[in-house]
Amino acid sequence: MAKKRDYNYTTLEKCEVGGDTVNVYAVILDATYPHKSPKTDKWVVSFKLADLTSKFDSKGIAETVSLVCFGASFDDLPVCQRIGEVIRVHRAAVGTWQGQKQLTANVAFSSSWAIFAPKSFQKNDEMMPRAFYGKSFQSNRA
Repeated sequence: MAKKRDYNYTTLEKCEVGGDTVNVYAVILDATYPHKSPKTDKWVVSFKLADLTSKFDSKGIAETVSLVCFGASFDDLPVCQRIGEVIRVHRAAVGTWQGQKQLTANVAFSSSWAIFAPKSFQKNDEMMPRAFYGKSFQSNRA
């Protein structure tokens, strides 16, 4: 039986550009639909994310961090069904694009994701994902 990994999660505020890959939970505020990248043979989807550390401007609009996911096929990528879903990403690189912080998850290489509906079904007091990509889904509970 495979050994269960321990994951440490980082807030969006503490994701450091150029540092180690990060694991995050965040709320989806905007999303594109997965599409073929015009520059590569990969599929791509992008999100605007916020979490509890996100700051708000004077109009009440949350500061966001972009997440771009790359995959070998459409089925490798998360599809947002509604704003407010929660996404969990493992092993995302942190960089910048157009002066803004951006997370990049390459599921064709090593990243994985799980997406949760705002009111997820529970099984044994655990939040279960609506969809996920990786070898298996494991909650972060022991």
